[in-house]
Amino acid sequence: MSRKILHGVIGVLALLGGMLGLALADARGARAAEGAPYRIFMILFRGETEAERGFRDYLADHAMPAVITVRDLDHDLSRLPAVIAEAKALKPDLIYTWGTGIAQGVIGAYDQTDTSATIGDIPVLFDMVTSPVDARLVREMGPSGRNITGVSHIPPLESQIRAMQVYRTLTRLGIIYNPIEQNSASMVTKLRTLCDAQGIDLVAEPVPLDATGHPRADVLPDLVAKVAAREPQFLYIGPDTFIGENRDVLTREAMRHQIPVFTGTELEIRESNAMVGLVATYYALGKLAGYKAEQILVDKVPVGTIPVETLKRFSYIVKMSVARQLELYPPMALLDYAELIP
Repeated sequence: MSRKILHGVIGVLALLGGMLGLALADARGARAAEGAPYRIFMILFRGETEAERGFRDYLADHAMPAVITVRDLDHDLSRLPAVIAEAKALKPDLIYTWGTGIAQGVIGAYDQTDTSATIGDIPVLFDMVTSPVDARLVREMGPSGRNITGVSHIPPLESQIRAMQVYRTLTRLGIIYNPIEQNSASMVTKLRTLCDAQGIDLVAEPVPLDATGHPRADVLPDLVAKVAAREPQFLYIGPDTFIGENRDVLTREAMRHQIPVFTGTELEIRESNAMVGLVATYYALGKLAGYKAEQILVDKVPVGTIPVETLKRFSYIVKMSVARQLELYPPMALLDYAELIP
């Protein structure tokens, strides 16, 4: 082939490639060209987290122009009905929700008969829901068959128990939990079943309630001491909002009693003093939610066919400052895949 012909072929291929790239860019940026970005209504429980940063970064990286209206409930679910009414009036292209309580309020249970207070005609994408099945958002993980999809952030309990057993022998496990929080109570029930099956003694202490029916933070040191007296190999922190908000007290008291804390959520180890955890990172979960938003808004995939799921891989994290203080260094085999943080 002559040089002239070769250059001509390369030029044609480059032109075709450019045309294909322009076509893809046009398909994904059609809203921008029309001057009408996607409208996303974001309902949060405690302000923006790394999950929302991951979500926003995914939209930006994939040229998805969006105007995001944020409504933060600031830990107060009683404000949710007014926010739902606002979302209904605005009719955005997509509603993004954070956490189980908000998702339940916005979507309702799959067998709920009165749907007047929920949203059914706008696609809903939930993030950071502990157990969509236990919350009755879906009958099973996978396609919902409803006008919703979403992301769960908790690794399977079976995997978490194996992760503990990799670190050290596990014959007794402690947990302190908020008994009025659905996620937490359901998790303790499942955890007890798994522990019973493996001959692990579960020491579960519910947090007592005050006169108004709220869990008492002031008794946490005493509860940790009570659990520590049973000498568990780990004190476990699971998907419990109240315990998460008091993670510094819980992990500090556990260290004082020489009990390592294992966590299934990221903040307890990165921002507090849990020693080890098997976690889905908030940022990665946000990116996964962003991918689902792309399927809904750009690819026009029916929402009910997009699977409700969690990450395929989780991060095994060891906080070395805590491990050194407790003199519980990770086994050598863990060093091949664990993330060691200061």
